[in-house]
Amino acid sequence: MIHTHDTATFSARTDNIKSVTGVLLITLCALLYDARPPFPGTGALPVILGTLLILDAQTTVLNRRLLSWKPLRFIGLISYSLYLWHWPVISIYHYIFEAEPRTGIRILLTVVSMVLATVSYYVIERPFRAAQLPWHQVFLRYGSVMALLTVIFAITWQQRGFPSRWPIAFVQMLAEAEGAEDICMTS
Repeated sequence: MIHTHDTATFSARTDNIKSVTGVLLITLCALLYDARPPFPGTGALPVILGTLLILDAQTTVLNRRLLSWKPLRFIGLISYSLYLWHWPVISIYHYIFEAEPRTGIRILLTVVSMVLATVSYYVIERPFRAAQLPWHQVFLRYGSVMALLTVIFAITWQQRGFPSRWPIAFVQMLAEAEGAEDICMTS
């Protein structure tokens, strides 16, 4: 769907039809898909096609006004960081509370994810993209961070996590299980 928007070939009417069709495809998927959408696979095609139609309809009000609106552009800028942060935030909530979040909590988790994504965007993503550093300084800066994280993860793995957070009864049961000989595996 690549074209140059030659006015003789493509009109504003064509772009409006593409834009409305794209919005309808995405909206229908949002309304009709249940908790188990057919992803990845053919279930993604209507969403991809809808997005493609919207982005290709460059002359419409949707693209010129709504999608170029500063708050939506900002969400687009932090979207990768938001993609990376939202799941850990939700997972930590589930781990701590062992419950599905209610609507108010979901809004709070979204805000927390957006704050973390914004900080990540300005502290990590933008400086990394704009860096005009020689390769050895980039390697030293980010390599040392990766080395530090590797050491932290190795220590955590070697200690088998953080056993101090486990209930004493569980630690005792684990010690007994490790000391026992597994008859199934040795016979």
